[in-house]
Amino acid sequence: MIMHALAWLASVGLTVFLLWTAPRRGAAFVLKAAIAAIVLDIALFAALGFGLRSVNIRPSDAVLTLMLQLVMALIVIAMLNIMNIVFHRMVDAQIAFHKRYNGANLQRFPISFLIRHAAQLKMLGTIFWCLGAGLMLYGLWFDMKMPARSA
Repeated sequence: MIMHALAWLASVGLTVFLLWTAPRRGAAFVLKAAIAAIVLDIALFAALGFGLRSVNIRPSDAVLTLMLQLVMALIVIAMLNIMNIVFHRMVDAQIAFHKRYNGANLQRFPISFLIRHAAQLKMLGTIFWCLGAGLMLYGLWFDMKMPARSA
């Protein structure tokens, strides 16, 4: 139980750090790093599984569960970083659209609110992603059960 709590804290901490620092690194870097992390994570998991199978080593259910939890935690972290960047870009795209095509109405309520509070909206979105990360990773580390294997 303590190992799961430490793993959850570490994965949530890493997610929050990456979510808060991702906009400063640039969208292209974050997207490339997240996609590479997902692909390499799956490839490593598959290679390890095939390698163990080829030498007739059958890992215990606890080891398989831990490996799957690590893979899924990295995928969740990568996907949340992608979605955070997409959200930030959506806010920027809305502002750019209204400035370009709707200049006469920039002082009206919904548009002026969006323009004035763009940074706060982006921060609120990042906070929601962080809370979602905590919930998803909690379920991953504490409630994940592997199905029983057949002999």
